[in-house]
Amino acid sequence: MTTQMIRFIDTRYNDLFTLPDGGLITQKRFDGTTNTYQCYYLDDYHTKIGRNVFHIHEYAKRMEEIGERYFPAQSKEKGVGDYYEIYQIPDRMNTDYGFCTYAEAKTKISPKDYACVYMAVLAADVNQEDLYMLHNMDDRPFGNRIHALSLGDILVFHRDGQTRAYYVDTIGFPEVPQFLTPEKQNKKEQVR
Repeated sequence: MTTQMIRFIDTRYNDLFTLPDGGLITQKRFDGTTNTYQCYYLDDYHTKIGRNVFHIHEYAKRMEEIGERYFPAQSKEKGVGDYYEIYQIPDRMNTDYGFCTYAEAKTKISPKDYACVYMAVLAADVNQEDLYMLHNMDDRPFGNRIHALSLGDILVFHRDGQTRAYYVDTIGFPEVPQFLTPEKQNKKEQVR
């Protein structure tokens, strides 16, 4: 008998990873705390995670809405556990580059002016433009807590063991390596 596999997706139905029936998933909250739950295969579109039953899209939507990442508790697969963060300037009115293009702000950008306001899973084929569109919709994740993704915000991608920061500009997303502190540049996700 073959083991049934549980498929995990993001809200756009991009495949993220699979877990065997009975496998463990870790959820990481925005505040850094984690919980690990056992998952049970119910059918190709439903799973029991801990004590709750979810449609796979319903689970992805819930995690996106509350800003939690999810990944296998034990995985050595490349790309599993990739995620992104959104950084915004909390006090734009008192920051001299809060609404500037990258060309105007590049020498002033300082991580201390920004706060991480959101994080979520990152599928392999999702890019900055996809996230810009998602975080500018009327029903965007955390829409009641943060402003729409806009000029001066920074997207940080944690993908394939590397961390890269991108400035939201009027056109495009120039990379801003100066935003990343040495700790962030070398940060590797530790999955237990």
